[in-house]
Amino acid sequence: KKGLAKLSQQVTIPALFFSKIVYCPQNGSTDSCPDITQKFGEAWILLLWPIYVVGCGLLVGHVAAWVSDTPPRQRRIVLAACAFANSTGLPITLLTVIHANFPANTEIGALDPNLLLSIYLLIYPILQWGIAGWLLTPVNDDDKE
Repeated sequence: KKGLAKLSQQVTIPALFFSKIVYCPQNGSTDSCPDITQKFGEAWILLLWPIYVVGCGLLVGHVAAWVSDTPPRQRRIVLAACAFANSTGLPITLLTVIHANFPANTEIGALDPNLLLSIYLLIYPILQWGIAGWLLTPVNDDDKE
């Protein structure tokens, strides 16, 4: 189970994003391949979006821990669970299904949203391994929150 998760995280998902970025339809037309650099320039906000999402998740986790009167030794776990939801596998599935339901000649159907997810996932792992790693580090009994 752990090996499959590592394979998915380190091989198949990066390969999926790479193939989405470099894909050029070979359908015999004389049209040039789409210019994805313009789309990336328009999506610069997605570099900041993970910070917003994690911040909101931390706020929701704090409120949830307060409302549910979570024991102090488990509050950091609640914060991490709320701030770092499944933002890799599930969004890929949802974006693929939603994108498939729009014709290619519409604005939403013309661009594969998984290209934009790859921008989001540039910053998210940094936050995940930095903040979540800190939140999930065992705390000494002397250092009560």
